[in-house]
Amino acid sequence: MTQGGDSVGPEDVAAAQQETDYVNHAFMQQNGGFMALYSFIKDALLSKAGIVKVWWEEREEESRETYYDLTEDQFALLAQDVAESNGAMKIVAHSLGRNQRL
Repeated sequence: MTQGGDSVGPEDVAAAQQETDYVNHAFMQQNGGFMALYSFIKDALLSKAGIVKVWWEEREEESRETYYDLTEDQFALLAQDVAESNGAMKIVAHSLGRNQRL
């Protein structure tokens, strides 16, 4: 895919289709694209001035998960996932249950 959006060769068709599918999903499904286009076209036809405001907003969402009664193996797998997340996840606290010993 070139910067202009034209396919360069047959090898670009799959990537172009995936990008098209993503943009379609982001616009139509996640952001109410049908109603935005409907309102825009209706305003343009009725008042000769159809205006659409578009912006891209990036934000990070933080979530917290709590796990109880993990075995040592389960905790080791969780700790490995945290280590492989490159700082995206962290373990805030860890304590041993009543039936577990160091």
